Amino acid sequence: NLSGLLAYATTFRFAKDWRGHLLTAAEHVAEYGGIVHLFLHGWEVAERDEWRNLEIAVRELADRQQLTCVTNGELFAKWQSLRSTTSDNEASLLANVSRVTKP
Repeated sequence: NLSGLLAYATTFRFAKDWRGHLLTAAEHVAEYGGIVHLFLHGWEVAERDEWRNLEIAVRELADRQQLTCVTNGELFAKWQSLRSTTSDNEASLLANVSRVTKP
């Protein structure tokens, strides 16, 4: 898709490694809002010996004061609460463009 390719070029600067891509996404979300989602399987991390990179990435994300770490369940609950107070279209837009902020 053209918009994905454009984002890969402009936002993610053609990052090929997952850690660089993740940290660039975090910068983007900190500035513009959104959701940073890290999706890795333990067996993939082990197979590629990426435990050190994972530890570094998680530490770097934790140090970003603009971001709030939430579980999938917490994110879903936030989305549900937005959905119950807004129309479906508004909730969908809010879930896609607003970052989860600290209380």
